[in-house]
Amino acid sequence: LSSAAVAVLFLSLSANWQVLGTSKRAWVDSSTRRTFLAVPLCSPALLGGCRVARASDGQPVVSDDGRWSFCPGSDFEPSPPLLKTHAGEVRYAYKGPRATDWKYFRAGVTVDPVRIDSLAAFDTATGVGERVAKVERAKDGNIDVLLESAVEDAPYYRLRYVVQSAERGKKRYISRIAIADGRLIVLTVEGYVRYWDDDVERIAGKIVDSFEVPGAK
Repeated sequence: LSSAAVAVLFLSLSANWQVLGTSKRAWVDSSTRRTFLAVPLCSPALLGGCRVARASDGQPVVSDDGRWSFCPGSDFEPSPPLLKTHAGEVRYAYKGPRATDWKYFRAGVTVDPVRIDSLAAFDTATGVGERVAKVERAKDGNIDVLLESAVEDAPYYRLRYVVQSAERGKKRYISRIAIADGRLIVLTVEGYVRYWDDDVERIAGKIVDSFEVPGAK
């Protein structure tokens, strides 16, 4: 999920880490010059139980500690990421009757530790959107990035952008971002632009609206 770009942005700036080339998937601590893998270091408590969150019959996916929830719908099935790039992550892929048409239509939540207390303390929604677009443009293989919208959806920020990659084609991402209790919690829905019709738009919007983070600031 492209919430990795959001995490890179918040981790690199709020934790005073300097981002290296994104293709290297590493950060360097500015004080010690030690290089870290892209997996953020944190205690198991920060994971929020998202590795074992489950959904059935269209019911919401809820983290074990109740810190976040969202409803992907009964046509989505768990699709664990192959590469661990977040402290915690769950991902669901569409497997419904139009799975052949709606290739790589996915939704998921990522959790990472941060050192800021609220989104507003970091930047405005527009500012965050522009920063995320800049991170995406810096990634190897990305040809173009279009920030379609960045709005405050208190207590969340909602971003909508399109990334065209030489390797992965053109995909749209919609993210709802929250910060609560030292955690950056991001819901992202993604899909290929060429398959993004009115039905995909409706389902994606419903998933994003279902995302809740009690205590978000």
